[in-house]
Amino acid sequence: MDRGLPLPRKCDRLRLERERVHAVAILQPRIDSEIANNLSYIERGLEVREFFVGRNLTGADIQMLFVLEAAGSRLAPYPASVAYRDRMHARPAYKRGIERGGPYQLMSR
Repeated sequence: MDRGLPLPRKCDRLRLERERVHAVAILQPRIDSEIANNLSYIERGLEVREFFVGRNLTGADIQMLFVLEAAGSRLAPYPASVAYRDRMHARPAYKRGIERGGPYQLMSR
């Protein structure tokens, strides 16, 4: 009876976990740098505009709000982005959506 491949032994799992932690440690500065680059790009746009596209709320604004919410505490150094997020949260439609759907948490930051 073929039982397939054996499960990794405990020492193999520990080795793989150590390698994963090491890889994350190596990549984290690059990841943080890319996140900062993207948030800076967003910030520069919001410094000169009320919305992402045009003069009115569009689907782009709704989608980008998700990005800003996901940024969590990383958004703090970007005042125009924080103000934009807060303006979007203050919109009556946003508040109604939260009332109907309930609060949510994207990530813990």
